[in-house]
Amino acid sequence: MFDWNDGWSLVWSFLCWIFALIAFLISLGALIADLYRDHKLNGRWTTPWIVFLVVVPFLTCSSASSHAAPAGRSARMEAVVR
Repeated sequence: MFDWNDGWSLVWSFLCWIFALIAFLISLGALIADLYRDHKLNGRWTTPWIVFLVVVPFLTCSSASSHAAPAGRSARMEAVVR
């Protein structure tokens, strides 16, 4: 895929990996903030989510992003639209 002897291929590969890492860390931070912001989850359920975020990050990020959004957010957005 890449010619590792070429300097620009190495730089491009490095930049792509850095971009992916930063995007992952931003999404991880948003998920953790959503988990602690949700008042329905107590510490007994927040702790396993954080552990699973560390152990199985991609699987947990995909499932937590669909379930961790606060319920009132959609109602507030509908009120703003109207």
